[in-house]
Amino acid sequence: MNRLLFAVLLGLTQLFYSCKKFDNHLIKDEKKPDKKNVVSILKNHLTTSSLFTKTKGRFTPDVLLEKLDFENIKITDKGNNKIVIANFKKTLISEYQTNSNENLDSVVLFGFNADTVINYYIVNYTGDSITENNAFNFYTLNIIDENGSYRYYNSDSKFMSTLDFENGNLKSIGVFRKKINRSFDLKNESCIDWYIVTTFYDSGGNITAQYETYIGTTCDGNCTPSDPYLESLECASGGSGGGSGENPPSDPNAPGDKLCNTSFQFKAGTQDSFWETNMRGLRFENGQTTNDFDAYFFLANGILDANFRTTSPNSALGISAYQALQEIPMLSGLLGTHIHSQVSPSDGKIYWYFDHYAVQTISSWASNFASATVILEVPGAANPANMIARTEWRNRTEALLKAVVPGSRVSFNTNSTTQNSIAWYGTNCN
Repeated sequence: MNRLLFAVLLGLTQLFYSCKKFDNHLIKDEKKPDKKNVVSILKNHLTTSSLFTKTKGRFTPDVLLEKLDFENIKITDKGNNKIVIANFKKTLISEYQTNSNENLDSVVLFGFNADTVINYYIVNYTGDSITENNAFNFYTLNIIDENGSYRYYNSDSKFMSTLDFENGNLKSIGVFRKKINRSFDLKNESCIDWYIVTTFYDSGGNITAQYETYIGTTCDGNCTPSDPYLESLECASGGSGGGSGENPPSDPNAPGDKLCNTSFQFKAGTQDSFWETNMRGLRFENGQTTNDFDAYFFLANGILDANFRTTSPNSALGISAYQALQEIPMLSGLLGTHIHSQVSPSDGKIYWYFDHYAVQTISSWASNFASATVILEVPGAANPANMIARTEWRNRTEALLKAVVPGSRVSFNTNSTTQNSIAWYGTNCN
């Protein structure tokens, strides 16, 4: 990709279920749930939610209240936690397909904690059916051995992602991305070009290919999309094509906890040729569940001036590393203070060197920016079994690091011989 801008596209979703791992294929109902009571709770939830929904989309609460087949819901019960599967009325299913050539099944997965609806997803799919036996898998993105293509929308009627599985392995994930003329100042733009970026994986979880598909453009004064995919997309200056339409804040980490700079304790390579560390305890969390993982950070050092000032065709930011360090507010003070150039006596060329504070700051910025977008784009990022969220975080963090520090990488394969760091999160990291 020429330019992959990790902008905040979709509404924040929350998972509900406890940290206990469910064996989803062996669920047995210990007590038959009261279907009438569940239907009553669902209808009351959607009725109340519709009062606070300003816009109308294909999956907003008022529409679901009218179109769902409440008489034939299916319930997977596990103590206080349960998933309710609701189908659309058969005569109306075609309304929820994005084009006439598709033959999709459509369900709504409601997550309950006790007698409260916590969240729900709309899933359009072709492939293995979503049933009582695998409902927890699809709600928590803990796909075990299903096959098919599954398109997720959240409770704000916003498209989230398309996930393709083959023999239980993630084959591809498609998410919305937008391209604008400048990377960091959305207010000056009149139009946004929208793409679906699809990343393909092999059975080992390694990226094999990545493609962009142009979907359409939203502009100031023209926010009525013609393509159903665009229903939830924002106008350039904050209007809406069906969603909240809010532009992301200038600081992608605010509000909320972020990974603090000082968490990173890097070890320098021979002759300061690189920096490396194992970051332990990275996580996505929503107050109820936590997705923990570790990662190895490798940041190059001693970067040739020509590479530092040249925009790579694969840059995630579409600008050179030197320009990015001038334009990104969180990094703009590093040049000349913590990042210095020097002439090599051996070849007479200029090389750029990053000190410990610089690599701390850049690493935390990349990780936080990637985390913020994963939370908003990948359903159930805080689910402990959600490898998709971890993989997307790694891909995005590495792409951002490479855009600022060419030659860097991030891996889930930690290095037993290097320095360990412990992730520390907070709203104020000073």
